[in-house]
Amino acid sequence: MKHKEYVKMWTERYVFVALFVSLALPVLGQSKNRVKRNPNPSIAITRVPSKGAGPDRMEPIAGTVDGVNAKDCRVVVFARTNTWYVQPYAASPYTTISNDRKWETDTHLGDEYAALLVKSSYNPPATTDTLPEVAGDVLAIVRVSAKAQSALNSVPSASTSAESTNAHMRTLQFSGYEWKVKSSSGQVGPGPNYFSDSKNNVEVDAQGRLHLRITKRDGRWHCAEVISTRSFGYGTYRFYVDTNIDKMDPRVVLGLFTWSDAPDYSNREIDVEVSSWGKKDNKNGQFVVQPYTRPMNIVRFQIPRGLRASTHSFAWKPDSIFCQSLKGSHAATARRSLVIAEHAFTQGIPQAGGENARINLWLMNGHPLIGGKETEIIVSKFEFVPSPD
Repeated sequence: MKHKEYVKMWTERYVFVALFVSLALPVLGQSKNRVKRNPNPSIAITRVPSKGAGPDRMEPIAGTVDGVNAKDCRVVVFARTNTWYVQPYAASPYTTISNDRKWETDTHLGDEYAALLVKSSYNPPATTDTLPEVAGDVLAIVRVSAKAQSALNSVPSASTSAESTNAHMRTLQFSGYEWKVKSSSGQVGPGPNYFSDSKNNVEVDAQGRLHLRITKRDGRWHCAEVISTRSFGYGTYRFYVDTNIDKMDPRVVLGLFTWSDAPDYSNREIDVEVSSWGKKDNKNGQFVVQPYTRPMNIVRFQIPRGLRASTHSFAWKPDSIFCQSLKGSHAATARRSLVIAEHAFTQGIPQAGGENARINLWLMNGHPLIGGKETEIIVSKFEFVPSPD
């Protein structure tokens, strides 16, 4: 090959290679940049709650998202025990995403947790046996196992009673019965919270009304609970509340219930609970037969605003529990206009035996009052009417 032809051949090849590189590099650079930007929607859990169960124990869960406009999306969290339950409540299932693409909420405890990155139009189920697939309004999903809780860092559960936290308990007389006043030196359930037997937290006034207060002392919030010394069994438990409930702080929970320290039948716990569970726009009442994780075991309802007094009861029989909330102070009424809510449970009815009546006032997750002011609930009377033989 002549020298001129040799030079010409390699010059043509050099021009071709240079042209190819000049065209290919921008494309490769764009591909590299796309990997960095990660345009595919994604979600991660960075704070994993402990393993557990029950209606009163909650922990924070948090994470991050990527690849979406945070203003157009939300996060939906589920916790799994026997099935998946939307968190923190069916009435408030959405968690907002901050400008730095982080999110955080509270969740009831379970064996496993899932976080869904969804469009704002997504409507989650209250419970589901199977999580949805990534499609349509569901942009991304992440699942994690619950964090094992060490014995050193464990917190007593909601079943922790006054008997186990204070051997020498203060007692008082209310509505013709003797009641023990719960006290604890550390945080115990529900909440967890500190409980005090001080007269600043629990007292009966000259009219015979029971006052329960959440107070702040030495930098700690102290809650209140009383426990009947008598076990009543089957019959109607009726609680007369002499307080405007809708003025309660959103984090305050009023519990009117039965409880047994023995674990049988989910501690024989039957509840009327008054709380908006941290959010003012939530329904503020619920009837529960534990375990609450069964969808048929919990009924939520709204207690009207402006009620000076209300009456809450449950009639416990071997095969049913009938719960009712009324406007005003009434043992019974034929006026349907006075009925706030009522419901009959006919499945999973606990067998009576060793339970006590209890009334408590506590803080959800032990968090401080949103308004920062101490709060009080007055219960004017408690009645028990045995079931007919």
